[in-house]
Amino acid sequence: MAMRIALALLLCGCGAGGSQAGRNDTAAHQMAMYSTGEGSEMRVDARRVFGPNFDLEVTPHGYRGTLHGALTMMESDDGAHVTGTRDGRPIDMHLDFDGVTLRASGLFAGKLGRLEIDGTVITSSVGRCGFDLKRSGGLHYSGQRACSDGMIAPADLELPEAFIRLPMHRQVMLLAALLYV
Repeated sequence: MAMRIALALLLCGCGAGGSQAGRNDTAAHQMAMYSTGEGSEMRVDARRVFGPNFDLEVTPHGYRGTLHGALTMMESDDGAHVTGTRDGRPIDMHLDFDGVTLRASGLFAGKLGRLEIDGTVITSSVGRCGFDLKRSGGLHYSGQRACSDGMIAPADLELPEAFIRLPMHRQVMLLAALLYV
């Protein structure tokens, strides 16, 4: 029997820049991914990303902690190159923005991957599943996910307004973590 998953990201401060310790955000913004398979939930506040499969500390240039039980560190000193490790395997993604589309490509957890975000599509091949999502209204994206085990399933992604205000390198880090299924 297919199980419906919900990967949720609540953005409260989001670690978008300098220290926000002591900040009291009352409005939470949700980012949710729905598909078929196991479930996971992720929340982000000013100091950490957390949930059943995530426990990452927000750092000045990225995130560090555990992602799906593996030690993970992601950072970007220049906003154009995300580096780090997941379970000892390299993260080395180069970002390119042409004014419309944000592209990230390279290694994520030691495997070649890519992520592409624009106003109409989000595509990803980070992890064992690839996502092909088209904008269907507001910041809602719908499409499908195809996994290395041959499973193809519908998928939906809901982004909050706060997500598009994050620096591009943080968007890539959080989407890669969220879509790393």
